[in-house]
Amino acid sequence: MRLFRVEQALKKLGSNIQHARKRRRISTSLMAERIGITRATLSRLEAGQGYSTDRAIIALPGSS
Repeated sequence: MRLFRVEQALKKLGSNIQHARKRRRISTSLMAERIGITRATLSRLEAGQGYSTDRAIIALPGSS
């Protein structure tokens, strides 16, 4: 049950990240570069898959 909630939270977070990036009209490559992660990692985050470093998640608010 708890794992299901974590998966839902990751999907919601990923959706929010993608929405914010698209609203700012930033490519995945540019956003990933600004955050300091690979484009593939950003794509996985936006898809709600896997787990990335706290550094990447913390960097998101300042990536505009």
